[in-house]
Amino acid sequence: MFSRWFPFSLALFLMIPPVSAQSSSAAVRSALQAQYNRYTAALRNKDIKTVVSLLTMDFKQVLPNGDTEDRIDVKRSMQERMKSMKQIQSLTVTLGPVAMKGPDKAVVTATEKFVGRLGTPGGGTWSIVQTSISEDTWVRTSGVWKLKQVRPISDKYTSDTSGVRPALEAAYRDYRRAVMNKDLKKVMSFATKDFTIEFPDGRKQYRDESMDGFARTMMYTKSFQNWDAQIIKLLIGGTGKATATVKETVSTTIVDRKGREYKQVVRDTTEDTWVRTDFGWKIEYSKILVSEVSIDGKVVARTGKKTN
Repeated sequence: MFSRWFPFSLALFLMIPPVSAQSSSAAVRSALQAQYNRYTAALRNKDIKTVVSLLTMDFKQVLPNGDTEDRIDVKRSMQERMKSMKQIQSLTVTLGPVAMKGPDKAVVTATEKFVGRLGTPGGGTWSIVQTSISEDTWVRTSGVWKLKQVRPISDKYTSDTSGVRPALEAAYRDYRRAVMNKDLKKVMSFATKDFTIEFPDGRKQYRDESMDGFARTMMYTKSFQNWDAQIIKLLIGGTGKATATVKETVSTTIVDRKGREYKQVVRDTTEDTWVRTDFGWKIEYSKILVSEVSIDGKVVARTGKKTN
């Protein structure tokens, strides 16, 4: 069963005694339910080694976009995603239909329900209730049942949105700190892989271009004097998205190629779209609504329309 907050759901094995009675669908169903119960216990203990060892060597997880993850991908993803899991309040798996595809293969429709708290940027936590349904394919070799494939059917969740604003405010603070430290790796860790900036004239800049632009900007930024920012509007969606309208003023000292110093002030308003990921909230799209740049007190550039 597929779950967003874990790289896969339902990965365990079961030893089946070699007696004919165990070959019945009822016996297999009972055995697999017991194994799903063991899976939840392993996750509660953050026992990644045990969970991953229960997959077949050719295990495949089909992602919602059609891509796939193999056994190694799952291990790597789970190690990272465990870092964002702060508390499991409840984790259960319930079996639906179990279809036998011969004596050593079973296809299960399973429902996983997770109730707990996940980490957010800035060190906070937020509550979430997630229900995932998947089609899981199990195979038995030498009396051992292992999970061969997970194909998602649906994934729904609800969350406590009261923690979103403080989580994003903390994320913005951490982002500003990373910029002032000129830490490119940390700066880009707040962005999704398809991160996009849209300028007032409609021009768009993508993740790699943004990284290059940041590096160039830091070359002539000598120091930061002040950086004020405020979320003036926040819309929280029901699909793991939040849109924050932010006004900010950044005061810096910049230098030209000859080493001459200037006082620069940038005032802008952006509309930032954040998405909930397995690693916390990340920014997906930033639309610059208005931007004004002053050098030594003189406005040298102004784009976009003023917002109320």
